Amino acid sequence: DAMQTFERMWSEGSDRKKVGELVSHLSRPENDPRFIAGTPQEVADRLEELVDGTDADGINLIQHLSPATFADFTEHVVPELQRRGRYRTAYTPGE
Repeated sequence: DAMQTFERMWSEGSDRKKVGELVSHLSRPENDPRFIAGTPQEVADRLEELVDGTDADGINLIQHLSPATFADFTEHVVPELQRRGRYRTAYTPGE
């Protein structure tokens, strides 16, 4: 169902896109409403907003800049989320 909705969104109505326009649009991460960039505090704010608004129980990090995306996230955003009590600081055995 999600793919059919996605297809209709781009192929019908006044916002209809040609294939090249669609590829161009989708290849720019900033066009994704879930794309997040900014300071560690801004990223943490937006993540909290998305998780709380959707009741998600996790996130998927997509590499945008290689390999700095993952390093920046773990070095800067994770500690900010931990300060806020939103990211574990340790795991109990068996979890």
